[in-house]
Amino acid sequence: MDYRITFIIPNIPVVESVKSALEKIGLDYPVYLRSTGEAVELARELIPRGVKLIVSHGLTLENIRKELAIPAIDLPFSGLDALATARAALQLPGRIVHLGTQSLHHYIQRSLTLIGENPQRIDFYQLKLGRTVEEQAQDMIDAGYNVFIGGYSMVAYVKQAGKYGLEFDADELIIEATVQNAQTLLNTILQREQRNELDRAILQASSDAIIAIDQDRRIFNINPTAIQTFQRPEEELLGRVLEDAMQECGIINVENVDWKTGSPSDSTVVILRELPVTPSSRCPRSAIWSCRCGRPSSTRASPPRSISATSWVSAPPFFRSRPRPRPMPPTTAPF
Repeated sequence: MDYRITFIIPNIPVVESVKSALEKIGLDYPVYLRSTGEAVELARELIPRGVKLIVSHGLTLENIRKELAIPAIDLPFSGLDALATARAALQLPGRIVHLGTQSLHHYIQRSLTLIGENPQRIDFYQLKLGRTVEEQAQDMIDAGYNVFIGGYSMVAYVKQAGKYGLEFDADELIIEATVQNAQTLLNTILQREQRNELDRAILQASSDAIIAIDQDRRIFNINPTAIQTFQRPEEELLGRVLEDAMQECGIINVENVDWKTGSPSDSTVVILRELPVTPSSRCPRSAIWSCRCGRPSSTRASPPRSISATSWVSAPPFFRSRPRPRPMPPTTAPF
């Protein structure tokens, strides 16, 4: 079983269609029937088996994306799938409601228009995270609806209450196209992981103190040399604002740094080669800044030294090799 791509689907007909499509094209990806919270718990259990990408749809997909960091993509429905379900619903007595997402209900309305029906024949209720599907289905039962369109957990609940429940199916051609898209994305993920592993190896082996910070300037990666420089455990540094951590450890005089110049970045790598440092200026249009520094006046005097600190914007993989800036000639540090 290849768990790298895993299907977690909240519809019984779609689960059967996905299994059939995968069998036809000779792929052995796992397919599970789960909805919302159960889907998230299952995904957490499967991640150690090597899951890299999840395929789902509807509120279940939204919940997975909200709760987990693992990539997840949509298994879409077609207009024909919506048309078949809408026609079946119109044959049943009572008020009809679709409990789901707006994108799928759009297909239902288009389908009703194509067959000459009033698009308002089937009402819509937007499912919300934070409440169970069953609770929201009960609200619609209390509102007087008799025919329900949605996922398997909702259908099972309304049938127990004596109502009609219908599920969507998915076209096998769309399933095959989704599998191809998932495989393309999986290859991209694997290539990125390989590059990141190389970057991490370079990071760990570097004699420079290297810190990676996010757009909020919080530390999310730090190499052993930087940990020794800060003289703090790694767990105490991760998540800290860079300037706060540096000031607390006496590494940098933050007050002399103009962090407002330049545009903010999603990810920045900062390299410190000699310490302590006191940045004196930064070019607004440059991602590289240099400074001169000397020992604080409270310590024993020593010859002034040149110091470079480099930062640059980077997208994953977030460590890029750059030539070291040439050291500046020794001079007295401006304070």
